[in-house]
Amino acid sequence: MAEEIEIKLIYNDLGEAEKALAACNLKKEETIDLIDRYYGKQDGMENTHDLIRIRQKGNKKELTFKGSCKDEKGVWTREELNIPILDVEAMNQFLLKIGLKLIKENASKRTFWRDNLTEVVFIDYSKPTKLTLIEIESTSKEEIDGIVKGLGNNAKIVGEEIFSCFDKK
Repeated sequence: MAEEIEIKLIYNDLGEAEKALAACNLKKEETIDLIDRYYGKQDGMENTHDLIRIRQKGNKKELTFKGSCKDEKGVWTREELNIPILDVEAMNQFLLKIGLKLIKENASKRTFWRDNLTEVVFIDYSKPTKLTLIEIESTSKEEIDGIVKGLGNNAKIVGEEIFSCFDKK
């Protein structure tokens, strides 16, 4: 099980953000469509709880355990365990049968930038509502801090409250 350090930001100008990432020696790799389903014993997506996620990334399907989150000024740390699966609908039925609730389903288009330690993703959510942001994941807080500094005034760190728009009916 790996520990993940994660931060989310909103940004003003995509072109400027991409220039900043290139200056930080990250490489633009792929753009993919993603569907995520989140499950838990609770009704909401609060990161203080353990979550289970089914992710469809093209033909790749996986089940992820996401441990409770530690939040320090918008920087999240949590344990994650990923397991490949073959059948999304069978896994959905299994999770519901063992008493978990389907909390949320998201659809997004994601563009990935990477180096050896870090992944930066431009995320454009289309479901349950429209939302655009940057997510930075790394095992190094220093690496994340350097990228945030490189983005400068073009980006602003946001907390979990950015996802409150998903909760509106």
